[in-house]
Amino acid sequence: MEVACFPIAINTTKPVWNYDVSVELVVGEKIVVLNKDRSDPQDKNYCRQLLRLAYDKSDSFGLNDKLKYVYDGLSCLYASAQFEDQDITVEKEIYTEQLKKAFRRDVVIRVTRTSSNHELFIHTAPDKMPLDQFSEFKRFLSLVVCQYALDCERYSVLDHGHLFSTDNQKLVQLNGGIELRLGMSKGIRLVDNGKSVQAAFEVDFRMSAFYRPVTLADAFNGFRNADEANELLKGARIHPDYDLHRSLNFVSFTKDTPLSFKFQLRDGTMTTKQRIMPKLPLVSVRPKQAGLFPAEKVSIIPHQKVRMERLGPKLADSLHSYNAVLPHIRHQNISDIIRSLNLTDQNPILKAFGISVQSNFSVIPPSKMWRPAVQMGSTVTQPKDDGSFRVNSKYLAPAAAGKWAVLYGDRGCRLDTVKILVQRLCSEAAAKGMKLPQPVVIQSVDMANFMTKAFVNIKDLTGVSYILVIDPKNASTTHHMVKLIENRYKIVTQQLDSALVDKCVERNQRMTLENILNKMNLKLGGVNWAPKFEGEA
Repeated sequence: MEVACFPIAINTTKPVWNYDVSVELVVGEKIVVLNKDRSDPQDKNYCRQLLRLAYDKSDSFGLNDKLKYVYDGLSCLYASAQFEDQDITVEKEIYTEQLKKAFRRDVVIRVTRTSSNHELFIHTAPDKMPLDQFSEFKRFLSLVVCQYALDCERYSVLDHGHLFSTDNQKLVQLNGGIELRLGMSKGIRLVDNGKSVQAAFEVDFRMSAFYRPVTLADAFNGFRNADEANELLKGARIHPDYDLHRSLNFVSFTKDTPLSFKFQLRDGTMTTKQRIMPKLPLVSVRPKQAGLFPAEKVSIIPHQKVRMERLGPKLADSLHSYNAVLPHIRHQNISDIIRSLNLTDQNPILKAFGISVQSNFSVIPPSKMWRPAVQMGSTVTQPKDDGSFRVNSKYLAPAAAGKWAVLYGDRGCRLDTVKILVQRLCSEAAAKGMKLPQPVVIQSVDMANFMTKAFVNIKDLTGVSYILVIDPKNASTTHHMVKLIENRYKIVTQQLDSALVDKCVERNQRMTLENILNKMNLKLGGVNWAPKFEGEA
């Protein structure tokens, strides 16, 4: 068996020197620190470019190209040789094209030795290091392995444990405002090689959702309506196209457009805007005093990850499908990542720090796999090779349902279909020892107006502790309301796809019926089955 774990060898007795970095923009008498602890990935990208310019200008911090460094994009720098503290002014004349768009002034890079752990003795055995040095040691290794790929701009940094590819050919566009990017999750762990304990680089491939770095006009056109766009984009960081370093937070697309909203000019006169897209909604931002912006004049700041709960069922399912791949595909994806990191003797960063990293997967000797039996009620069975098992027995701990109700969509299943499903559920429940009486109500509901009708009437279902809702699974609004019932009325809920119910009844699919009941038993506090270990297992 192969695992994505790549042991690291330390081939030097020299220490690594640790420095603090401050990237400062002087605005009049005010100093703006660009690399604050909560800087976003775009700021980290700017800081990396600025530090590289400072490194080149100072002739490798005064060591004539004899020094290589590792930088986290914030305030932490590790150097392969010791140098004096220094302040380096990076003039705007030598900025890259990207930096020229973001900054109008010179930047000062301050590099000073740290007050503690300035010398990090990486050749010390990891299990013999003091705790504070061990933490610094792991952080250094996690960075140094990837520094070459970052310098080559193959990846951008999201946070300490994640990198994402900059290759646009590996992007998957989901809609106007969301895209999937291929990347990696990484870390350092300790492994026992049979002789000693050593550090190893652990990596896995990861697809994650990001806001597309486009104008809000382009993003808006990818959504069905303004409400959907507001739900997904709320809180995203944006900047005016004329000031790339100014960071605002998107609040919403407003009901105003450039044709209807009166803009105040500098001379105090009021006017509408005709030369920009006149019918697109204006953009409301935070801080509020920044005013409203035309949608095509503000853009989403790059490298912003979208939280899973923002995606909604369809987009979340798409993301899961890209990550749930077969083992041989995952193996190939990780192999591509390792190849892109260049873990060879030709890697100048690893060579300068006296580090080598195994570039092939670690082989784990085969060992006996102890497969537990499964107990369901009083019956014990042995799973098949694929882990599946089937037991025609009672549940290990059958639940006892009290009053419960069934709500079904008026345009989904027919009443006869719902009644047959309920009858079969009650019959199967009795066979498994579960107490499931007939529901107190089976009611057709206008799912399009679930909020104003079904939801507000739930409180009238006195004593009901469980509600089964049958509706198309893609009815995300209904699903949100169903889950809100649990929170507001403390009633357990379960939602079924109406198409699945139709098939289950029409084709008499016993396994589907059993799966529905298994989930009901768990939701009502029962236990379906339990693994049963014996002997050495």
